[in-house]
Amino acid sequence: MKIDKDIKNYKERLIRKANKNGLWENFGQKEVNLLEDAYNEHQYKNDGVWGKIRAFDNWCMDYTG
Repeated sequence: MKIDKDIKNYKERLIRKANKNGLWENFGQKEVNLLEDAYNEHQYKNDGVWGKIRAFDNWCMDYTG
């Protein structure tokens, strides 16, 4: 599914940026917002996409490097 690929790409980019620049406040929130906007039509569907976005959001909040 495309959402899995998008999340994987964002995770890889964020990890590279964090390794280079360190962690920052609101780490990954821009990417989460982009995913929410791109997959907005899935918000109320029961197809698991919104749950994957929420899991990615939690990953961003919990990431420590």
